[in-house]
Amino acid sequence: RMAAPAPPADPGPVASAPSSAAAAAGGDDKDDDVPIQKLIERRARRLLRQRQEAAAEAEEQRERRRERGKRPRQEPAGGGGRKQGELKARTDAFYNTARGDLVQKLLCRWWYALAWPEPHEMSPAPEGYEQLDGFPGVHVGTRADTLGHIMDTRDKARCPSLSNYSRMPTREIKELLQRAYEAQIAQLVEAEGEGTMLERALRQDMSRAAAVNASKADSEADQFFRKNGAL
Repeated sequence: RMAAPAPPADPGPVASAPSSAAAAAGGDDKDDDVPIQKLIERRARRLLRQRQEAAAEAEEQRERRRERGKRPRQEPAGGGGRKQGELKARTDAFYNTARGDLVQKLLCRWWYALAWPEPHEMSPAPEGYEQLDGFPGVHVGTRADTLGHIMDTRDKARCPSLSNYSRMPTREIKELLQRAYEAQIAQLVEAEGEGTMLERALRQDMSRAAAVNASKADSEADQFFRKNGAL
């Protein structure tokens, strides 16, 4: 009989490939380190490029803001800003006149001297409206078709305003202002007694107003209006 073939020789344990951790830790096989190093370098270059682009964009935005700050301010269509500025300048100039100073003081206390509107001028609120609290003669819509609408029935010709008072003769302004000061002082004394600092200041203002020469103030005001126009 033929003998059975001998079994193959045992090759022994198979060697394992070096782990990536070992390679990253600086193993002997330098070929495995090259792709990782390149990946790190590419990532570093990409981050640097992103930071540079962000810095450039931020600088460009700052430059645009600086350029906008250098541009002259655009006025609203129709020159509304310029007209408002001119009106304020004329108003301030008028207040520097003798009549203008009296008008300014009267506008601060006109309700001590007169009632506006007069009680007999006020009409009841029409249907769909109610009187606005604190504003006699002014009605606000409360119905669906009038909701929020303001109806002002007061006499604008008698309105205590700069436009109306600036055209009033200085003598009449002085009379109204004298009446207003007297009523204000009377109410102040009733509430706080006599001799307060405010009372003394009001009496001094009243004396100065009474000393204004009405004729000279009218001449000055006429000259102002010829030069600057009505307010």
